[in-house]
Formats: sequence, C-alpha cells, structure tokens
Amino acid sequence: MPSSLFYIPSKVFGPLSIVHKLNHVFMHRNFEQQDLSYEEWKSVLHLSTRWDCASIRRLALNNIQPPTPHDRLLLARTYSVNDWVVPALSELCERRPPLSFTQLKIHAA
Repeated sequence: MPSSLFYIPSKVFGPLSIVHKLNHVFMHRNFEQQDLSYEEWKSVLHLSTRWDCASIRRLALNNIQPPTPHDRLLLARTYSVNDWVVPALSELCERRPPLSFTQLKIHAA
C-alpha cells in the first residue's frame, strides 16, 4: 500500500473514476492542465464547495465548460456563481429556437 495521503483503494470506491483522477491531480500538483470532462469538473465543483476548498473551487470554476447556457445557469444558481447568472440568462433570451422541456431536462416527479 502506498504511503501517500491520497491513496484510495479501488476496491472501496470501485467505479468512482473521479476519485482516481483527483488522486492524479493532487499527486502531480499541476492544477492548470487537467483533462477532466464537464461532469467530472461538476463533481469537483460540488465537492470543493461542500468541503469549503476555495482554491480547488476556483480551479473548477476556471476550467468547467457548461455545454449550454441552461447548464451554466443551473451551476450559477446551485453554487452561487453570481457572475454567470446574467450572461447565461442573456444567452437564453437571445437564442432563436424556443426552449423545450427536453432541452431543460425537466423530469416529471
């Protein structure tokens, strides 16, 4: 077993590949050049906000690329990123095709 503080046995976490990628990020300390997907950066943003890790949260906010203005607005509202709200709303209002329930990912409760 490695002596690193960031060693996480794969048997415990199984399919949680984000844990292994974060382990790689922390081990190499090159925070600016990470190849994480949108969903992975969203997880980093969620955990860094929850655990009050300001520098990792800034890293996630600088690197995350929401695929749509709606996704950006949801992230802005969920994680209190006030600078993203107005631009996301503007993009939604200026788009030519109307929004649909499918695009908004609204699911019946």
